[in-house]
Parts: sequence; structure tokens; C-alpha cells
Amino acid sequence: MPKPSRTVNDGERFGRLTVLAVAVRSRRTYFSCQCDCGKEKRVRKDHLLSGKIQSCGCLSVDTVREMAMTHGKTGTVEHGIWKGMRQRVLDVRDKAYPRYGGRGIRIAPRWDSFENFLTDMGLRPSADYSLERVDNNGDYSPQNCKWILKSRQARNRRDTRMLEIDGESKSLADWADTFGLPSIRVRRRIDRGWNPLRALTTPLKKAA
Repeated sequence: MPKPSRTVNDGERFGRLTVLAVAVRSRRTYFSCQCDCGKEKRVRKDHLLSGKIQSCGCLSVDTVREMAMTHGKTGTVEHGIWKGMRQRVLDVRDKAYPRYGGRGIRIAPRWDSFENFLTDMGLRPSADYSLERVDNNGDYSPQNCKWILKSRQARNRRDTRMLEIDGESKSLADWADTFGLPSIRVRRRIDRGWNPLRALTTPLKKAA
């Protein structure tokens, strides 16, 4: 039997927000809230209870200002990568949210601080690198992240076709490289019903 929904009362505080009244009650319940800065904001009930929304937006602005004063890295590539990571996981309005926060990916609490993120990851080696999660189903954390060449990252996406041969699992592109064949030809062969080993070991026909 499902647990009864927690009641949110007028005057109750969540972070910098004070609940004024129910704004909309339909499939999802929204509350009108007043922020400590004076602005009013409409917030979903579940976002209030989970702590996802704690201000009208001024909290994140103040956090960025504080970070700019302490680490001096605001505006750098690494800071932009850190912000992008947080948006994908925490901002339900971000177009990438369904593939990250929406499917349960989280950020290690230690990385709520950009300084900690920078300490753990270091500077990006070059413009050819991007942030990668070793386990695509795992969280953003020091143990599960590394800088990786963008060309390699493209092969590690969730929709990459994986093939297992003799107990070894690698991406189709990696296997194609191993056998010296164009990956698109291998993919087409498999789509036509060839088994992976035959698709990879049958030489291409030479043009007459």
C-alpha cells in the first residue's frame, strides 16, 4: 500500500522559500512561495520536498559569486564543464535531463563544490578531451570520471552497439578497428543478419 503523500503547510520553509499557498492542484501540485530575497516563485511540491528547488534562483547566483571570489576559476573551461554536468543532472528544463538526472544519474556530494571537482579532476589536458563517466549508468564522482579524448567518448555512448566475441565485449567500432574494416560495413553486414564473427572476418570484395 503506497505511503500517504506528505502535507506541505502554508508558512513552511524550504531553503530560502516560504510556502504561501497552493497555486495549482492537478496531476502535479504547485505552491506559490516567497523567496527570502522578496521574489515569488511557483514550485512543484516534489521539488520542494526533495530540496531540488530551494530559492527563486538567487541561491545559485550567490553560490557562483562566492565561488568566483574563492577559486577565481569562473568562466574557465573546467568551470563550464562542471556547470554543464550539474545542469544535465539537476535542471529538469535542460534538454539532456531525461538522459541524466531523469534516469537516476546523480552527482557525488563532494562535487557540489567546484573547488573539489577541480582538485579531483585537474585541468583538462587539452581541447581534445571531455569529461567521461567510466560506467555510463554510474554517477558523476571522482571514482567514476576521467578526462577522455572526444573521439573515444563518442564510442562510449549508451547507444553504441556492443559486440561480444569469445567472451570479450567491445564496441562495434573498436572491433572494426581491430580487424581493419570500416565500421559502417560491419554494421550493415550485421543488420543483414550476419553473425558478428563472420561480419568482421570476411574480407571486403575488391572492385573489378
